[in-house]
Amino acid sequence: MLNQRYLTKVMACASHPLKQKLCELQSLGSPKIIREFSIVTTLEIPTKRPIYNYPLDALLHTPVVDAEVRGELVGVQRDSYQLVAPRLVSSITSRFPGEAVLFTDGSRLEGRTGFGVYHSDNYELGLRLAEPSGVFTSELTAIFYALVHIKTHSPGQYLILTDSMSSVCALKSRLISPKVHEVVYQCKEAFWQLKEIGYEISIGWIPSHVGIGGNERVDRLAKSAALGEAFLQVHPCSSDFSTLAKSRMLEEWQEKWNQSDMGRFAFSIFPSISRKPWFTKYKAERHTITKINRMISNHTCLRTHLSRIGILENRLCECGEDYDTLEHILWACFRFRTERRQLIHELFIRGTPTNVPVRDLLGGRYWSGLQACCSFFKRCGFLI
Repeated sequence: MLNQRYLTKVMACASHPLKQKLCELQSLGSPKIIREFSIVTTLEIPTKRPIYNYPLDALLHTPVVDAEVRGELVGVQRDSYQLVAPRLVSSITSRFPGEAVLFTDGSRLEGRTGFGVYHSDNYELGLRLAEPSGVFTSELTAIFYALVHIKTHSPGQYLILTDSMSSVCALKSRLISPKVHEVVYQCKEAFWQLKEIGYEISIGWIPSHVGIGGNERVDRLAKSAALGEAFLQVHPCSSDFSTLAKSRMLEEWQEKWNQSDMGRFAFSIFPSISRKPWFTKYKAERHTITKINRMISNHTCLRTHLSRIGILENRLCECGEDYDTLEHILWACFRFRTERRQLIHELFIRGTPTNVPVRDLLGGRYWSGLQACCSFFKRCGFLI
């Protein structure tokens, strides 16, 4: 994945010194970075416009940022934004003449990306972007097209409101680097050009989904555009191609996971590859997570596993009635009847049924019950 992400950046730079060398080595087919390069060259990665092609004044220009909403919301709980934010935004927009306030938004749904621009009831724009495009690209593109629309009106005061704090911060920055998103420079150039001919344009951040009329309207526009047919034929920026590497890696990983002969017990619990570890959803001590991971991988200190790796010959439990498995220890082995009574009591208190298959416990359906089972193993003296 890292190879592909790096190579997309190489391909986007017209003068990158590695381009020619990688093309010469492409016929070798190895090492892996050369194989990955062959894959990346099949993508239509646009070449970035060199930074020196932008006027220096445009690169250094920072638009006027209206930070009043953000300042007023400092210390206010997110749950209370809906009571405060609409009033604040109404107060700010009332200072601008006529229809001088525009709302922008970007959205990604079902693998598609769209953006919207809303300027009163007289103008609204919603278009889908070429793939691959990220939400950040769509938010910046919406701001850029808001500037394009402003240019069709007479010079004066205008305010662009967006719920993308990352876009506002990017436009405020004076960093000049090839790593900066190309649409940031396009927006900066547009802000600067409009300022030079008499436009006074401010940009401000507003919270999303708190009942601000314009924001709700443009949010629906962006989502509808993402799923719609109206298609904006523009090349996405090279940074958006890096998401392809992650998607491809996950697809390859899932295919290998489906076809592998190893880890089938874990596969029965987690058949789908996840971007995040299972324990990110829970608050648990490290030693608890370690124990559960061993149970999921089926690499425990029970006799069934020890015999599988050649340490013991006999898989039977010491009670002699069944194999020494997690299921047997939890619900059947007579050696732990006293501890099991306490376990059943704890499960009853936590609302977890007894005799639950270990796979269901480990799959996260009964998290509190799984914690009780870990305590049970500890009371029994097992080193899982």
